[in-house]
Amino acid sequence: MFRPVTTIAATVLLTFSGVPASMATAEQTWQPGQPPLTTPWTDQVGPDNALPEYPRPQLTRERWLNLNGLWDYTGGENATEQILVPYPPESGLSGVQRHDDQMLYERTFDVPADWSGQRLILHFGAVDQRAEVSVNGRQVAVHEGGYTEFSADITDAVEPGAPQRLTVAVSDGNETQPYPVGKQRNDPGGILYTGASGIWQTVWLEPVAPAHVTKLDITPDLTGFGINARTAADDGEQVEVAVRDAEGTEVTKTTGPAGEPCAWTSRNRTCGRRTTRTSTT
Repeated sequence: MFRPVTTIAATVLLTFSGVPASMATAEQTWQPGQPPLTTPWTDQVGPDNALPEYPRPQLTRERWLNLNGLWDYTGGENATEQILVPYPPESGLSGVQRHDDQMLYERTFDVPADWSGQRLILHFGAVDQRAEVSVNGRQVAVHEGGYTEFSADITDAVEPGAPQRLTVAVSDGNETQPYPVGKQRNDPGGILYTGASGIWQTVWLEPVAPAHVTKLDITPDLTGFGINARTAADDGEQVEVAVRDAEGTEVTKTTGPAGEPCAWTSRNRTCGRRTTRTSTT
């Protein structure tokens, strides 16, 4: 068992002790529907606890803002109402409980004052099927496909000193659009089931340094493992990777060029073109 610790230029530790984010405040006009299937926890869900947990097991950072909760929602020709994100419109917990081919989500949020000088990354766990994301009327992302996460750097779209307006326009025709849908159908029955449209995973925001780790690729094998820290760093910057045991004791550490993989075996570790002997404790 190990914990990767990554550094770009100055030391940046990727800790695993994220703190709960504050939920956005909204008028409590949302009412859940009666779902066809319930659990012992269904009645416990509401605007103040809509998936409040930190959503990413890797690259956990202490500062983040959970954007789940009540959003304004317009589906097709229906009047604007409120929806509980990240529950799909078809679900009872969303408060909508119907399918709309066209969906418009809107809400505002405030950027914490102590995030000044950082890049702001907006994350979506999943949106089904095609999503167009705008901040303050400026498009920041377009994503197709309902099962994969996506992110956008929204720093340049943020307006200092004002609430930020976030808009997500979504289209989802289930089997009528050219995207993988599994067994979701507009007319469910038998082995086919009701679709899960729109935003159906956590939406969240985090501040990062201009040079930061964007993703960790960890590949184990029989002789060791490899780590590739994908970064938003410039050429020539270095990544430091440390391996710690279950008790947190550092076992080994090495550095290498940003964007190049590091590999450990029982005898050697390699980052980029450099190979050194591996020490263990």
